[in-house]
Amino acid sequence: MKRIIALLLVVTLLATSAFASILQVGPAFTYKGDASSLAETETYKNISMEDFGVGADVRLNILFLQVKAAGTIGTDFKTTFNASTQTSVNLRLAPSIFDIAIGPAVGIDYAYADNQWTFNGHDLGDDDVVENILETTKLSYHASVGVNLGALGVSLTAYVPTQGTLTEDFNAAPKWEDTRVTASLLFNFL
Repeated sequence: MKRIIALLLVVTLLATSAFASILQVGPAFTYKGDASSLAETETYKNISMEDFGVGADVRLNILFLQVKAAGTIGTDFKTTFNASTQTSVNLRLAPSIFDIAIGPAVGIDYAYADNQWTFNGHDLGDDDVVENILETTKLSYHASVGVNLGALGVSLTAYVPTQGTLTEDFNAAPKWEDTRVTASLLFNFL
C-alpha cells in the first residue's frame, strides 16, 4: 500500500510540474505608482506608458519551490542608470497550468550617476557599504498568479513592502498602500 501511495505522489508531482518549466525568463512591466492609486477613477483614466517601468523576470521552478528575480531599469543612455530588483523564494501552491506562488522578497535599488555607483542610496566606496545596504534593504511579501501554456506564460505579481528594514527597525507589518504590481510575459525553457 505504501508503494502505491508513493507512486501516486511521484506521478502527481511530475504531472503538476509539467506545465511550468524549470526556467522561465521574460519581460516585465511594473506600474511605478502604488496599487491603491489604480482604484482611483481619475488616475486609472490617465495611465500612460510613462507610468510603467520595463525590466525582466527570471524564475527557477523546482517542484513546489520557486526562486525569482524581477527587476526594472531606467536610463538616459548617457550618464545615468538605475535599477530596482526584487528577489524572492516562493512556495508554489498550484504548480500546474495555473501557477500560484507566495513568499518573502528582498529589494535593492542600484544607481549610477556622476561616475558613482550607489546601492540603496549608499556609495559603493564606503567602508561600511555592506552593513549600510543591509540596514536599508526592505523586506516585502510576494504573491503571483500566472497561466502557463506550453512555451509561453503570463503572470501578475504583487509586492507588499513591510514597515521596517531587514536589520534595523524590523517591522513585518505590511504597508498595503505601497503595493507594487508587475505583469510578466514568460518564455518557458527546460
